[in-house]
Amino acid sequence: MEGHHITPPGPDETWHNSPPVFPREAALLGEHGTVEVLIHVGPDGRATGVDVIKSSGWPVLDRAVLDAARDWHFQPGQRDGVPVASELPFRVVFSRGRQ
Repeated sequence: MEGHHITPPGPDETWHNSPPVFPREAALLGEHGTVEVLIHVGPDGRATGVDVIKSSGWPVLDRAVLDAARDWHFQPGQRDGVPVASELPFRVVFSRGRQ
């Protein structure tokens, strides 16, 4: 759109977004993988929804990311300097060495 400057959402340094917790039972069972989500960010910077766009293959890992991301806050996206609802892709890697 010509004449419209859109700034994507991003991290908000005033909030501490806690990373997802690697579920203990998943770590013990050797479950690992990457979860890719799309975070819907409202004009107030709060996550208004989260969708899994690529599963790790382990529902417990996917759920850990969904549960964490629902409480996150961001700098909202902006259109011509006005906060707007937007979307932010995000990836979490659960590896065997991370617990």
